Amino acid sequence: MWVNVGFMTHTRPRAPYRPYRFDHTAFKAELQRRGLEISDLAERTGLSAPGLFKILRGARPYPRAETYQAILTALDLEDGALLVESTPAAAP
Repeated sequence: MWVNVGFMTHTRPRAPYRPYRFDHTAFKAELQRRGLEISDLAERTGLSAPGLFKILRGARPYPRAETYQAILTALDLEDGALLVESTPAAAP
């Protein structure tokens, strides 16, 4: 049996608000300061170069906690480094 329910819209659930996001510009500056390439960091962290490149471009503003920790460890940075405050998204 087919039931006509009219026009329905499907929306994605809103992502939870995260107070901090990864600062890709600081990440890029840190790599340049140390003279490292993405491939060098990939070897140090065991992460994929394409994944790190997405973080570097800003396409992944919220990398997984394990990824973030691997980057901090490889660059010998303190916890909380490379993070900036997020601004809440405007309500639709």
